[in-house]
Amino acid sequence: MSSAAVCPDVEVLRRFLAGEIAVSDGDQVEYHIAGCTNCQTIIETLESNDPLLKSICSRSRVLS
Repeated sequence: MSSAAVCPDVEVLRRFLAGEIAVSDGDQVEYHIAGCTNCQTIIETLESNDPLLKSICSRSRVLS
């Protein structure tokens, strides 16, 4: 999935944030998100609207 590819659906983005996607698929999603402002906005919305995802994302940023 390149940044020019069709955006992943919201459930895939949610699973990506929660770490529920296989590493190879996660790499593709991460690459797409890096070049897609639409998906970046969806990610920000998911993080702000779901306390569990927000906690997971905060921890992963601290650990990396």
